[in-house]
Parts: sequence; structure tokens; C-alpha cells
Amino acid sequence: MVEELTLEVEGSEVTGFSGCNGYFGTIVEDGDETTFTEVGGPEAWCEDTEVMALEAMFLNDLVSFAWNTSVDGPTLVLVAVVDGPSIAVPTELTFEEQP
Repeated sequence: MVEELTLEVEGSEVTGFSGCNGYFGTIVEDGDETTFTEVGGPEAWCEDTEVMALEAMFLNDLVSFAWNTSVDGPTLVLVAVVDGPSIAVPTELTFEEQP
């Protein structure tokens, strides 16, 4: 079972849980677009190889795209800014505020 992926923003710093490990990075807002840079964390092995693959995809996507962001109450929605042909990766990430 996969634990929920998380994303926490504090100023220009971002932290969260990516499936197996915690991660950290920097968030840069430029007009309507948000990018994530300097994303990293421990590379501890995870028992479930599918979860490890999900983690790698999530972190790769986080830094590979610019994102349009919106907040709807307790929900943060990131939608990838994609130019050109459709891509075969998730282009929307949704995070719910946790108590």
C-alpha cells in the first residue's frame, strides 16, 4: 500500500513525502507558473519496487515541468504546463490540507 504523497510549502522551501522517502527543494513562482528546483532527499531503498518507481516518477515530474497552481479551500492543485503533443505522464497533482 502506498502512503499518500505530500507537499508542504513554507516560503520558498518545499518538503514532503514521495512514497519511500522525504524530499526537499525550492519553489519558484514566476507569474502564473511555478517551478520546483534543487529537489532532493535520501535515496533509501524501499521494499516495494512499484512504490520506488512511483517515487522516482513523481520527483522527476515535479522538476521537469512548470506548473499552474490553484488553491480551492484546503486543496492545492498543480497542473503541468505542457506545450506540444500530449505526454504519457500525469499532468495534474492534487494535495489536500492535512490537520
